[in-house]
Amino acid sequence: KYVNDAGCNISGFSRQELVSKNFDEVLFPGEYYEQVKGLDSENRIRRRMTDCETTICRKDGQQRTISWTSVNRFDDLGKVKEVINVGVDVTTLKKSQQELEHLVHYDPLTALPNRYFLSLQLKLEIDSATNNGKPGALICVDIDKLKDINETAGHAIGDKLLKRVATRLKRCMREEDTVARLSGDEFAILITDIEDLADVSHVVDKIKSAFCEKFETSSGEYTLNSSLGV
Repeated sequence: KYVNDAGCNISGFSRQELVSKNFDEVLFPGEYYEQVKGLDSENRIRRRMTDCETTICRKDGQQRTISWTSVNRFDDLGKVKEVINVGVDVTTLKKSQQELEHLVHYDPLTALPNRYFLSLQLKLEIDSATNNGKPGALICVDIDKLKDINETAGHAIGDKLLKRVATRLKRCMREEDTVARLSGDEFAILITDIEDLADVSHVVDKIKSAFCEKFETSSGEYTLNSSLGV
């Protein structure tokens, strides 16, 4: 067995700790081992290079995402005599990819899905409704006079109010419904698998009721009105 300095730096274990025990048991303790269960035996019967990604647990308990390339070396009888595993720490790269993915699909202010995400979801739900025969509804919500508040109280207050609106709209809906922010003061709600079209009216009433109570901020209370289209 052999582990280079990079392997020690990535894992936090000394070379002696890694080579004196089962490699998998050190890097994949407990539930982590489920990721590589059966992978070793699968690699041993393959004659080509294989790639995979796993999460290892460093000695300090920190999780790191590793991209592995495994190469089997066989003896004259065709049996595996050596397995070479090359691991690259891609934790930072994966985090950057996730952050970029989030920026593409979510509104940075309210953390709600954005217009692009909603357009993708809407297409999927239209296809689903066509297949299962259950209708859906798209409710568009415009916040009235928010521009006036931005001009008089400042955009910081306007942003806080938008966050409050996002929270209230989410509370009105089911977990499976999509509440999205389309633009400055425009929101949209996608409801799916509607059993009775009359239920949409009840949802609209809930949204209207959500705006009856004033919205509190550090600079005072504000009354917001909404315009809805279904």
